[in-house]
Amino acid sequence: MTFTPTDTADYSSQNATVTLTVNKAPLSVTPTAASRLYDVANPTFTGTLTGVIPGDGITATYSSGATLTTPVGVYSTGANAIAATLVDPNNKLANYSVTQNLGR
Repeated sequence: MTFTPTDTADYSSQNATVTLTVNKAPLSVTPTAASRLYDVANPTFTGTLTGVIPGDGITATYSSGATLTTPVGVYSTGANAIAATLVDPNNKLANYSVTQNLGR
């Protein structure tokens, strides 16, 4: 960086180097809660993806391991919870600090 004074007759230009740190951007993904009846197919799952920089192309898909015969209950953890998978076609995910939440 070069500083050039407005009065160049009495003062001279000066150079300085400083450090720039680029930190990861925050990104969070949260599946939307859903419900269904026993012995009925899972609905289409959705969610919210927050913090993606335009042009990075990161998206999310949502799924659950629950099947038609999964016992009745609330699944907020484990294989039957609604989970998000991030899709990163442009290899930009390393630029983010990701918080991944589970749906209920």
